[in-house]
Amino acid sequence: MLSARARAHRELSANSNMVGKSATPKRKTFESYADHPKFRHPDDLNEFYTDFHREKHQGATKHIRELFDMLQKDMSLRSQEAQKVKQELDNIDRQILNMNITGGLSPGLGQIRREIFISIWRSFLTPPCGWPMHLTKAQISEFYLSAKLALKDFCEEYDYPCGWACVPPC
Repeated sequence: MLSARARAHRELSANSNMVGKSATPKRKTFESYADHPKFRHPDDLNEFYTDFHREKHQGATKHIRELFDMLQKDMSLRSQEAQKVKQELDNIDRQILNMNITGGLSPGLGQIRREIFISIWRSFLTPPCGWPMHLTKAQISEFYLSAKLALKDFCEEYDYPCGWACVPPC
C-alpha cells in the first residue's frame, strides 16, 4: 500500500511526463530510480526489523556517509576506496540476509539498497558541465526539492534510519 505522499509523488511524476523536453527535469519518486521495480515486497510489509537489523543499519551509517562523500568527488565511484566502501555495505547486507534466512524472515528485509541511494544522490549533485542554461534557478530548486522528497520517501518506505534521508547522510 502506498503512503499518501508516495501516491502524490507518483501522480506528479506521471503528470510531468507531459512536459516538453526543454522544460524542468522530470520529478522523480524513489521508485523511478535504478534497480527499484516496485515498493517494498509484499512479504516484507508484515515483518518488522529486529534489533539486529537496527544494529547493522547503525553500523552502516558510516559507510553510507563515506559513499556520499566519494560520490561528490567521483560520480562514477570507480576508485578503489569507493569499491571498498561498497564491499563493506555488501558484507553488512550478507549478514542481514543470513540472519533473515536463519530467523525465517523475508530475505530482502532490511537490505541496504545502495544503488537507489546513489541514483538519488546524483540528483543532488550539480552536473560536471553545469545545469542547462534554459533552466531557471527556481526550476533547479524544484528539482532538488523533488529529489530530497524522493530520498525521504525512500528512507521512510524501507524504514531506514532518518539520518540517511539527509544530505549529506548522518
